[in-house]
Formats: sequence, structure tokens, C-alpha cells
Amino acid sequence: MMKLFKKIVAFGLFLITIAGNAQGTTWTKEMVAGNKSYKDGKYDEASKRYETALTAKKGKDKASYNLGNAEYKQEKYDAAINHYESAFGQSTNYADKANALFNKGNAFFQKQDYDSAIKSYKDALKYDPQDKATIENLAKAKLKKNMKEQEQKEKQDKKDKKDQKDQQDQEKKEDPQDQNEQNKDQENKQDQQKQEQQNKNEGEEKEGESQPQKQNLTRAELDRLLKMIENEEKNVQKKLTRFNGKNSPQSKDW
Repeated sequence: MMKLFKKIVAFGLFLITIAGNAQGTTWTKEMVAGNKSYKDGKYDEASKRYETALTAKKGKDKASYNLGNAEYKQEKYDAAINHYESAFGQSTNYADKANALFNKGNAFFQKQDYDSAIKSYKDALKYDPQDKATIENLAKAKLKKNMKEQEQKEKQDKKDKKDQKDQQDQEKKEDPQDQNEQNKDQENKQDQQKQEQQNKNEGEEKEGESQPQKQNLTRAELDRLLKMIENEEKNVQKKLTRFNGKNSPQSKDW
């Protein structure tokens, strides 16, 4: 994981001044005890001390800031963010405000909420524009944001390709039957068209056979044909005349 510059130990814990009244003594006592526990790595115990210090009327900004640091160390980033915001709101010092915003940005960074981290670092630079750690952490947050967006894009592209391949595979599984049916229908249609064409051709052949072939006769052939018909008619008439004369009834004179 990318290492962040942190303002938590080196100058993250507020120094304590001794107060004169009882409430101030309680606040001072708890803050001192909390700082000791924090430095010893006992962050849960430090948090309890800082929470007790918050019950006092004074120094709420400092107690909130140190409590945010203890929560951060326990990876309770949401709680840390809330305490940093409280410290920022109650502080009147620009440097303290910048530190609260800086550590708030670090908490967002750990949550991989890089947009919020970038905003917090930019806000911190408004109060301390020359702070090197803030500038470097801002650059790292921007880099991580770009890397995350690229990873998400690649993941989405990979998912889209997989979905597309799955869809194509599913279509291939469904297609054979549909394709076979389409091929079968096409074959039936072609067979029907072929049969219709064959029937049509056979019909044309039969019609051609039943029709008499036309012949063109020459003039001489036509004259001979007419003469033959004329002679045939004469022979028929002769036969009819003989037949009628032979069989006609004879009359008697009584």
C-alpha cells in the first residue's frame, strides 16, 4: 500500500499546559495519560482518556484531534473522520485546522475514498499552502484514484466481453435446431418449386404432342389434292345412283 506522510505522532498530539482550576486539572490529567498510552501503542486506552477529557469545557478541539488520531490507529476511520471534523470546527488556529484536514484526508485515503481524500488535502492547503506532506499526499491520492478508475474500467470491459461471449455461446446452443428447421423449410420449398417446374414442363410437352403439325403445301400439291377430292365425290355419286335404281320398287298396272 502506498505510504502516506502522517501528522500523528511527530506533531499530531497537542502539548498540554497545566490549568489552575479543578476542571482544568481533570482535562490536563486525562490528556497527559492519553498521550502516554498513545505513545505506548495502547490506542484503545488512549481513546478512553481523550473521551474523558472531552467532558471538560476547555480544549475540546485538542481532545477531539487526539481522539481522532487514536481512532485512526485502530483503523476506525469513520470515527476518526468525525473527530477531525469536530477538531477543525472548534479550532481557531490555521495550523491546527490544516492538521485536522490533513489527517481527515489520510482517513479517507485508507478507506479508498480518494475523491474525499483529495478534497480534504486541497482544503488543508488553503490553510497551509506550502506544506510538503499535504502536497505529496494529494498527488498520491490523485494517482490512486486514476489507478482505481483504470482497474474498474478493465474489470468492466472484461465483464462485458465475458457477457458477450456467454450470449454468443448461448445463441450457438439454440441455433442448431432453428437452423435445421430453416434448412428443412428451405429444402421443402426448393423441392416444391422443382416439382412445380417439372409438372409445368411435362404439361408443355403433352400439349405439344397433341397439336397437329402445320405443313405448307405447294400449289401443285394443293391442285392434286383438290382433284382427288373431286374424283372421289364423283365416284360416290355413281355408286349412289346405281344403288337407287336397282332397289327402287316396280309398279304394276292392275
